Amino acid sequence: MMRSTTGWRPFTVASSIALLGLCGTGAGRAATPTAKPADLSQPAKQRLIDEFSARFKAANPHTRVDRVSLSPIKGLFEVAMGKNLAYVDATARYALFGNVFDLQGNRDLTADRRAELDRVDVDALPRQLAHRVVKGNGQRVLFSFADPQCGYCKVLEQTLQQLGDATVYTFVMPLLGPESRRLARAIACAADPAATWSALMLQGLKPTPSPAPEPGCEDKVDAVEKLAASLGVSGTPTLISSDGRKQAGALTLEQLNTWLSAAGRPR
Repeated sequence: MMRSTTGWRPFTVASSIALLGLCGTGAGRAATPTAKPADLSQPAKQRLIDEFSARFKAANPHTRVDRVSLSPIKGLFEVAMGKNLAYVDATARYALFGNVFDLQGNRDLTADRRAELDRVDVDALPRQLAHRVVKGNGQRVLFSFADPQCGYCKVLEQTLQQLGDATVYTFVMPLLGPESRRLARAIACAADPAATWSALMLQGLKPTPSPAPEPGCEDKVDAVEKLAASLGVSGTPTLISSDGRKQAGALTLEQLNTWLSAAGRPR
Protein backbone atom coordinates (compact mmCIF):
# COMPACT_ATOMS: atom_id res chain seq x y z
CA MET A 1 0.00 0.00 0.00
CA MET A 2 1.61 3.27 -1.14
CA ARG A 3 1.88 6.08 1.39
CA SER A 4 -0.76 8.66 0.51
CA THR A 5 -3.73 10.08 2.37
CA THR A 6 -3.66 7.13 4.74
CA GLY A 7 0.05 7.47 5.41
CA TRP A 8 0.89 3.79 4.76
CA ARG A 9 3.93 2.36 2.96
CA PRO A 10 4.23 -1.00 1.19
CA PHE A 11 4.78 -3.95 3.52
CA THR A 12 6.48 -7.22 2.67
CA VAL A 13 5.87 -10.88 3.37
CA ALA A 14 8.48 -10.59 6.11
CA SER A 15 6.47 -7.81 7.71
CA SER A 16 3.36 -9.98 7.59
CA ILE A 17 5.23 -12.84 9.26
CA ALA A 18 6.50 -10.42 11.90
CA LEU A 19 2.96 -9.28 12.50
CA LEU A 20 1.88 -12.80 13.35
CA GLY A 21 4.65 -12.99 15.89
CA LEU A 22 3.46 -9.81 17.61
CA CYS A 23 -0.10 -10.90 18.29
CA GLY A 24 0.74 -12.21 21.76
CA THR A 25 1.95 -10.28 24.80
CA GLY A 26 5.66 -10.14 25.42
CA ALA A 27 8.23 -8.03 27.23
CA GLY A 28 8.33 -4.48 25.93
CA ARG A 29 5.27 -4.99 23.74
CA ALA A 30 1.88 -3.38 23.89
CA ALA A 31 -0.84 -5.28 25.68
CA THR A 32 -2.88 -7.41 23.31
CA PRO A 33 -6.37 -8.79 23.89
CA THR A 34 -5.93 -12.36 25.13
CA ALA A 35 -9.59 -13.26 24.65
CA LYS A 36 -11.83 -13.14 21.64
CA PRO A 37 -13.69 -9.79 21.29
CA ALA A 38 -17.01 -11.52 22.01
CA ASP A 39 -15.69 -12.75 25.36
CA LEU A 40 -14.73 -9.29 26.65
CA SER A 41 -16.99 -6.97 28.61
CA GLN A 42 -17.84 -3.62 27.02
CA PRO A 43 -15.64 -1.66 29.47
CA ALA A 44 -12.74 -4.01 28.75
CA LYS A 45 -13.24 -3.61 25.00
CA GLN A 46 -13.36 0.17 25.29
CA ARG A 47 -10.22 0.25 27.44
CA LEU A 48 -8.29 -1.75 24.83
CA ILE A 49 -9.60 0.45 22.02
CA ASP A 50 -8.75 3.69 23.84
CA GLU A 51 -5.23 2.51 24.70
CA PHE A 52 -4.60 1.33 21.16
CA SER A 53 -6.05 4.52 19.61
CA ALA A 54 -3.71 6.70 21.63
CA ARG A 55 -0.75 4.51 20.69
CA PHE A 56 -1.72 4.42 17.01
CA LYS A 57 -2.15 8.20 16.74
CA ALA A 58 1.16 8.81 18.49
CA ALA A 59 2.96 6.41 16.14
CA ASN A 60 1.15 7.61 12.98
CA PRO A 61 0.26 11.29 13.52
CA HIS A 62 -0.37 12.00 9.83
CA THR A 63 -2.69 9.05 9.22
CA ARG A 64 -6.41 9.65 8.96
CA VAL A 65 -8.38 7.66 11.51
CA ASP A 66 -12.19 7.63 11.46
CA ARG A 67 -12.92 4.73 13.79
CA VAL A 68 -11.09 2.05 15.77
CA SER A 69 -12.67 -1.26 16.74
CA LEU A 70 -11.63 -4.71 17.85
CA SER A 71 -11.33 -6.95 14.81
CA PRO A 72 -12.75 -10.49 14.59
CA ILE A 73 -9.14 -11.75 14.84
CA LYS A 74 -7.64 -11.89 18.32
CA GLY A 75 -4.74 -9.46 18.68
CA LEU A 76 -5.64 -7.22 15.73
CA PHE A 77 -7.50 -3.92 15.77
CA GLU A 78 -9.68 -2.69 12.92
CA VAL A 79 -8.85 0.87 11.82
CA ALA A 80 -11.24 2.65 9.45
CA MET A 81 -9.59 5.29 7.26
CA GLY A 82 -12.24 6.70 5.01
CA LYS A 83 -13.33 3.78 2.84
CA ASN A 84 -10.22 1.78 3.71
CA LEU A 85 -10.05 -0.79 6.49
CA ALA A 86 -6.76 -1.93 7.99
CA TYR A 87 -6.09 -4.66 10.53
CA VAL A 88 -3.32 -3.43 12.82
CA ASP A 89 -1.30 -5.25 15.49
CA ALA A 90 -1.31 -3.95 19.06
CA THR A 91 2.03 -2.16 18.66
CA ALA A 92 0.47 0.03 15.90
CA ARG A 93 3.44 -0.77 13.66
CA TYR A 94 2.21 -3.50 11.33
CA ALA A 95 -0.95 -3.46 9.22
CA LEU A 96 -2.74 -5.80 6.87
CA PHE A 97 -4.97 -4.46 4.11
CA GLY A 98 -7.45 -6.95 2.67
CA ASN A 99 -10.63 -8.84 3.42
CA VAL A 100 -11.23 -11.08 6.40
CA PHE A 101 -13.40 -14.11 5.59
CA ASP A 102 -15.28 -16.29 8.05
CA LEU A 103 -14.72 -19.67 6.37
CA GLN A 104 -17.17 -21.49 8.62
CA GLY A 105 -19.90 -18.90 8.20
CA ASN A 106 -19.03 -18.31 4.52
CA ARG A 107 -19.14 -14.54 5.04
CA ASP A 108 -16.89 -11.69 3.97
CA LEU A 109 -16.63 -9.90 7.32
CA THR A 110 -14.73 -6.94 5.85
CA ALA A 111 -17.40 -6.34 3.22
CA ASP A 112 -20.04 -6.44 5.96
CA ARG A 113 -18.10 -3.87 7.99
CA ARG A 114 -17.61 -1.57 4.99
CA ALA A 115 -21.34 -1.64 4.34
CA GLU A 116 -22.01 -0.84 8.00
CA LEU A 117 -19.55 2.06 8.02
CA ASP A 118 -21.04 3.37 4.78
CA ARG A 119 -24.55 3.70 6.22
CA VAL A 120 -26.26 7.06 5.92
CA ASP A 121 -27.83 8.97 8.80
CA VAL A 122 -31.20 9.39 7.11
CA ASP A 123 -32.49 11.64 9.89
CA ALA A 124 -29.91 14.20 8.75
CA LEU A 125 -30.93 14.11 5.07
CA PRO A 126 -32.31 17.49 3.93
CA ARG A 127 -35.65 16.24 2.65
CA GLN A 128 -36.64 19.71 1.48
CA LEU A 129 -34.18 19.22 -1.41
CA ALA A 130 -36.13 16.22 -2.69
CA HIS A 131 -39.61 15.83 -4.07
CA ARG A 132 -41.84 13.37 -2.25
CA VAL A 133 -44.35 10.83 -3.50
CA VAL A 134 -46.51 8.82 -1.06
CA LYS A 135 -47.89 5.45 -2.14
CA GLY A 136 -50.57 3.69 -0.08
CA ASN A 137 -49.95 4.12 3.63
CA GLY A 138 -46.42 5.42 2.94
CA GLN A 139 -44.96 3.34 5.77
CA ARG A 140 -41.77 2.22 4.02
CA VAL A 141 -39.34 5.06 3.31
CA LEU A 142 -36.96 5.16 0.36
CA PHE A 143 -34.52 7.84 -0.81
CA SER A 144 -33.31 7.94 -4.41
CA PHE A 145 -30.60 9.93 -6.20
CA ALA A 146 -31.42 10.04 -9.92
CA ASP A 147 -30.36 11.89 -13.06
CA PRO A 148 -33.07 13.12 -15.49
CA GLN A 149 -31.21 11.61 -18.48
CA CYS A 150 -30.22 8.34 -16.83
CA GLY A 151 -31.74 5.33 -18.60
CA TYR A 152 -31.54 3.09 -15.54
CA CYS A 153 -33.24 5.83 -13.52
CA LYS A 154 -36.16 5.66 -15.94
CA VAL A 155 -36.32 1.89 -15.48
CA LEU A 156 -36.30 2.40 -11.71
CA GLU A 157 -39.05 5.00 -11.97
CA GLN A 158 -41.26 2.49 -13.77
CA THR A 159 -40.61 0.00 -10.95
CA LEU A 160 -41.43 2.62 -8.32
CA GLN A 161 -44.84 3.09 -9.95
CA GLN A 162 -45.64 -0.49 -8.88
CA LEU A 163 -44.26 -0.13 -5.36
CA GLY A 164 -46.91 -0.11 -2.66
CA ASP A 165 -47.10 1.46 0.81
CA ALA A 166 -43.99 3.59 0.48
CA THR A 167 -42.83 7.19 0.70
CA VAL A 168 -40.23 7.95 -1.95
CA TYR A 169 -37.95 10.98 -1.75
CA THR A 170 -36.14 11.70 -5.02
CA PHE A 171 -33.04 13.90 -5.11
CA VAL A 172 -32.55 15.02 -8.71
CA MET A 173 -28.81 14.89 -9.33
CA PRO A 174 -27.42 16.29 -12.63
CA LEU A 175 -24.67 13.79 -13.28
CA LEU A 176 -24.70 13.53 -17.08
CA GLY A 177 -23.72 16.99 -18.24
CA PRO A 178 -25.25 20.40 -19.03
CA GLU A 179 -28.59 19.09 -20.30
CA SER A 180 -29.10 17.14 -17.08
CA ARG A 181 -28.39 20.32 -15.13
CA ARG A 182 -30.88 22.30 -17.22
CA LEU A 183 -33.55 19.66 -16.71
CA ALA A 184 -32.82 19.38 -12.99
CA ARG A 185 -33.20 23.12 -12.54
CA ALA A 186 -36.43 23.16 -14.53
CA ILE A 187 -37.83 20.37 -12.34
CA ALA A 188 -36.75 22.10 -9.13
CA CYS A 189 -38.46 25.31 -10.25
CA ALA A 190 -41.66 23.67 -11.53
CA ALA A 191 -44.98 24.29 -9.82
CA ASP A 192 -45.19 20.55 -9.06
CA PRO A 193 -41.68 19.04 -9.15
CA ALA A 194 -42.87 15.49 -8.44
CA ALA A 195 -45.41 15.50 -11.28
CA THR A 196 -42.88 17.17 -13.61
CA TRP A 197 -40.27 14.53 -12.79
CA SER A 198 -42.74 11.71 -13.35
CA ALA A 199 -43.87 13.14 -16.70
CA LEU A 200 -40.28 13.40 -17.89
CA MET A 201 -39.15 9.97 -16.74
CA LEU A 202 -42.25 8.00 -17.72
CA GLN A 203 -43.56 9.89 -20.75
CA GLY A 204 -40.56 11.84 -21.99
CA LEU A 205 -42.34 15.19 -21.50
CA LYS A 206 -39.74 17.95 -21.11
CA PRO A 207 -40.40 20.39 -18.26
CA THR A 208 -41.56 23.89 -19.13
CA PRO A 209 -40.51 26.96 -17.14
CA SER A 210 -42.81 27.93 -14.29
CA PRO A 211 -44.33 31.42 -14.65
CA ALA A 212 -43.70 32.09 -10.94
CA PRO A 213 -40.81 29.91 -9.74
CA GLU A 214 -39.97 29.69 -6.07
CA PRO A 215 -37.07 32.05 -5.23
CA GLY A 216 -33.78 30.19 -5.04
CA CYS A 217 -35.24 27.00 -6.53
CA GLU A 218 -32.24 26.52 -8.85
CA ASP A 219 -29.91 26.51 -5.84
CA LYS A 220 -31.42 23.18 -4.79
CA VAL A 221 -29.61 21.48 -7.67
CA ASP A 222 -26.20 22.62 -6.42
CA ALA A 223 -27.16 21.61 -2.89
CA VAL A 224 -28.10 18.10 -4.07
CA GLU A 225 -24.73 17.74 -5.79
CA LYS A 226 -22.92 18.71 -2.57
CA LEU A 227 -25.09 16.31 -0.59
CA ALA A 228 -24.34 13.43 -2.97
CA ALA A 229 -20.60 14.12 -2.75
CA SER A 230 -20.72 14.13 1.05
CA LEU A 231 -22.47 10.74 1.03
CA GLY A 232 -20.14 9.19 -1.53
CA VAL A 233 -22.92 8.92 -4.11
CA SER A 234 -21.19 8.96 -7.50
CA GLY A 235 -23.66 7.15 -9.76
CA THR A 236 -27.35 7.05 -10.50
CA PRO A 237 -29.65 5.60 -9.50
CA THR A 238 -28.50 5.21 -5.92
CA LEU A 239 -31.04 4.14 -3.30
CA ILE A 240 -30.92 4.66 0.46
CA SER A 241 -33.18 2.70 2.80
CA SER A 242 -34.77 3.97 6.01
CA ASP A 243 -31.99 2.31 8.03
CA GLY A 244 -29.26 3.97 5.96
CA ARG A 245 -28.18 1.15 3.65
CA LYS A 246 -27.09 2.18 0.15
CA GLN A 247 -27.83 0.32 -3.06
CA ALA A 248 -26.42 1.35 -6.43
CA GLY A 249 -28.37 0.56 -9.58
CA ALA A 250 -31.95 -0.16 -10.54
CA LEU A 251 -33.72 -3.09 -8.86
CA THR A 252 -36.64 -5.19 -10.00
CA LEU A 253 -39.83 -4.89 -7.96
CA GLU A 254 -39.13 -8.19 -6.22
CA GLN A 255 -35.57 -7.17 -5.42
CA LEU A 256 -36.71 -3.77 -4.18
CA ASN A 257 -39.35 -5.24 -1.88
CA THR A 258 -36.83 -7.72 -0.45
CA TRP A 259 -34.26 -4.97 0.08
CA LEU A 260 -36.78 -2.69 1.78
CA SER A 261 -38.01 -5.50 4.02
CA ALA A 262 -34.54 -5.72 5.56
CA ALA A 263 -34.78 -2.13 6.81
CA GLY A 264 -35.21 -1.29 10.47
CA ARG A 265 -37.93 0.86 11.96
CA PRO A 266 -39.75 3.25 9.61
CA ARG A 267 -38.63 6.85 9.85
